[in-house]
Amino acid sequence: PPCFPDADYNFIGLSVGDTASLLAFSYYLLYDALQKYCPEILRRVEYELERRIVSSYLHHHDFWWMGYSGYRANNWNPWIISNLLSVFLLVEKRRSIQNAGISKMLYEIQAVYDTYPDDGGCEEGASYWYASVGMLFEFCEQLYLASNGAIDFFRDEKLQKLFRYPLL
Repeated sequence: PPCFPDADYNFIGLSVGDTASLLAFSYYLLYDALQKYCPEILRRVEYELERRIVSSYLHHHDFWWMGYSGYRANNWNPWIISNLLSVFLLVEKRRSIQNAGISKMLYEIQAVYDTYPDDGGCEEGASYWYASVGMLFEFCEQLYLASNGAIDFFRDEKLQKLFRYPLL
């Protein structure tokens, strides 16, 4: 094996997803102030998110959490995808790339949705609800808000049960 990681291989995992989301929200909320203070910061954030997140995500189908390679999707799936959705909605300006990313996310989120029981239980327990179903809720909420309610998964009976699980 190589003695040093390949700089062009941008694996997306939990921490990368969290960091990308934080950058996307910072970019969105501080855009005007940063544009006046140091626009180079904005260009660098755009560049790094494109290189490390958008391009990597769209070209990879081999990250185990995506649900393509025979691995059973678990809480990593909605946790990462919800964070990536923030990048695609708040920073990505090309509509075709945005649509491609969201379409891929919808396909992959189905992989974890299919693992949840119909009764809304969470086999990982209430302490993992946020990392799994809570992030699925965040994903659905972001799409709902971004589409002005046109994308509405909240009427799905199974999702309603999943979302209520911690209250039971």
